[in-house]
Amino acid sequence: AEAAEERPTEEPDYRDDVAELLSAWEGRLTVQTSQYRALTVRALELDEEISGHARLAGELLAELEDFRTRRGIVDSVAQQVLDQQDALGELLDGLDESLAAGRAVGSGVDERARGVEVQMEGLSEQVQRLAAEVAEFRGMTYSQPLAKVAHILDVHSSELDAVEQRLHTAEQRLGGLAAVRL
Repeated sequence: AEAAEERPTEEPDYRDDVAELLSAWEGRLTVQTSQYRALTVRALELDEEISGHARLAGELLAELEDFRTRRGIVDSVAQQVLDQQDALGELLDGLDESLAAGRAVGSGVDERARGVEVQMEGLSEQVQRLAAEVAEFRGMTYSQPLAKVAHILDVHSSELDAVEQRLHTAEQRLGGLAAVRL
């Protein structure tokens, strides 16, 4: 009778507890997934922004290198103009000395005058090329170096005007000497 009275014990029902636990995990996983998704979107936006800045930096470096190349060319041409001005000044000094010494008007003076004339033409062409180059640079955003180039060209232009005036004076003196010789 006692054995009949003993009933098998029922196992506790954990289904409700497991369902509640799974529901809590699902909520937490949904929140974390949303957070990770938002962080991933933000990381991709930042990556795209960084890539854009890297492209822009590359373009600016290429533009800077192009500018440096052009500046080197302009500096080289300006130096050539300066060297030719010096040579032209020396020729004019020699011509002045020849005229002052009262040498006979002959082929030597004519050759020097022709040499001065050829150098003046070459110098004038280079100044025109430099002026065209400066005009092209003015469209760029680098205004400060261009101001220096423009100043150099102005100085060279003034020097050319002075040399031209000296040449004109020498030609007049040469013409006067030639008239006296005749």
